[in-house]
Formats: sequence, C-alpha cells, structure tokens
Amino acid sequence: MRNNKGFTLIELLLCIMIIGVMSVILLYTLNPSAQIAKAQDSQRETDLRQITTALEMYYNDNNNYPPLGTFNFGQPWLQDNQTQAVYYMKMVPDDPSCPSCSHYFYQTDGTLAPQWYVLFAKLSRNSSSSSTDCMQRIIAKDTGGCMAPPPGFQYNYCISKGEIDCTKFSWPGQ
Repeated sequence: MRNNKGFTLIELLLCIMIIGVMSVILLYTLNPSAQIAKAQDSQRETDLRQITTALEMYYNDNNNYPPLGTFNFGQPWLQDNQTQAVYYMKMVPDDPSCPSCSHYFYQTDGTLAPQWYVLFAKLSRNSSSSSTDCMQRIIAKDTGGCMAPPPGFQYNYCISKGEIDCTKFSWPGQ
C-alpha cells in the first residue's frame, strides 16, 4: 500500500476557484476606485474650507475679499504690508487628482475690493445636497442666469460668501 499525502489536482483547482470567487466579491464590495474618488472629494471639500478660512482672515484685515490674481492655487499666499509680511496660507491647495495643476476656481466681481466670492471645485461624486443647492442658487440667482457658466464649465461644487451682485459679474475672458 502506498501512502499518498497531498492534494489531488481537482482539490487544488477547487480551492483556487473558491479563492478567486471570494476575491471578486471582495473587490466588488470594496470598490477601490469609488473609495479613492470619495477620499479625493473629501479632500477637495476640506481644501475649500481651508481656503475659505484664509479668505475670511483676508477680509478681516482688509474689509474686502482678495481681488482676482491675489493668490494662486499650489503656491504660498503672502501679503506684504508696510510693517510685516502676512502669510494667509503657507500653500494654497490644489485639486488632489492633479497635483501639478489647479482645478479649483476663485471668482469675484472683478473689482479691486470685492465683497463676495465663489470657490468652485469638480467633485468626482456629487454627494452633497448643499453643493447642488449652492450651484443652483448662484447660477439661477434672481435674474435667471447672471452667473450662467461659460462653455466647457465643469464644476459641480461651490462655496459662496457675501451677496453676489449679478450686475458686476462676468467670467474671465468674456
């Protein structure tokens, strides 16, 4: 009599098949790409809140929000006063999906002393009802589209502050 120790080919194939099915079910349940998108959206919302805090600090110092071009995404935001330099942000955040370019958008009325602003971002998943409400409020406004987006506008999330004056609004390049 022989003492056969080990697995047969059928037993091995059956184990591999069961492990494969369980792996597919696990990947489908966890959905790593959706988890990454969700994490990036959370980072975008956090970034905009941090920028909003810096904008409010600027407003407290200057009684207006910064004009367009005062700061750039992905770079430090420093203002030189007569007495000292003030850092509003060591680094203004960029969109997490594109670290070498900025996909956030800052809009004001275009004057040198704006009293309102809108920060835009493109979320992977439009999961927040407040973002939809904000977007509809800004785009619709009272006049029925004073801030209608320009062609190719792709943002679906925004944070606004102040009373938006539709008579002073224009998109860059228009």
